[in-house]
Amino acid sequence: MKKPFVISISGVSGGGKTTVTNALKDSLKNSVVVSFDDYDDIKLERDINDWSADTNDENEWYVEPLAKTIERLLNEPFDFIIVDYPFGYRNSRVGQYINFAVFVDTPLDIALARRTIRDYTNRAEERN
Repeated sequence: MKKPFVISISGVSGGGKTTVTNALKDSLKNSVVVSFDDYDDIKLERDINDWSADTNDENEWYVEPLAKTIERLLNEPFDFIIVDYPFGYRNSRVGQYINFAVFVDTPLDIALARRTIRDYTNRAEERN
């Protein structure tokens, strides 16, 4: 059996990764999406602001649950696995499975505006 081709869509929070991922999923037949945001147990053992100001070493992130999902899906009859994930190849635990990485290069002011709108829209929907 042929292994699925793994595509990573990476970029900053609010940068449009999920939008690109969903469009790609709609275009690629027999594909599945794995989203970083669906995992509550992915974590960083220190404050994210300290990490960002310091090393930005993506290997500090505990991404084992996401990696295990990709490993399982590699044995399924999919043609494509699309990973909505901020790090691309840079986290070695997940990066080892990625065949092709796309970085969505969004200006930070646009990403912040998108994230603010998304977060406040989601909160309003939760209240209703």
